[in-house]
Amino acid sequence: MSSELRIIRFQLDEVSAAVLSLAPRINLKVSESPILGAHAAPDGSPKTLLRYGEAGTGIVMSNNQLAASLIAYCHMVNIPLPREGKKSIQVSVSIAIAVVDRPPESSVLMRRST
Repeated sequence: MSSELRIIRFQLDEVSAAVLSLAPRINLKVSESPILGAHAAPDGSPKTLLRYGEAGTGIVMSNNQLAASLIAYCHMVNIPLPREGKKSIQVSVSIAIAVVDRPPESSVLMRRST
């Protein structure tokens, strides 16, 4: 069976909007300043550092919290996401959600080299 792999990349202003909209529901105190950068945790833990405009300010979010924020944002702005697809978050130069939508009986994901 074939599967679909979608990657949705977010601009930092979209990440700001996503985090601001979910923060009150998860008891997370965040700045209303725009996010200027995002970095994966240097120790390899599943966390992301969001850097704000004020010097030396930022917050650390678990990747689960960040993914929940971005998924809620997708629903808010009508970006379709499969309900049953496996979702993962990737933080590098940009922030992206990868969604793999495949039938439950399929266990092999084929990758195409570029």
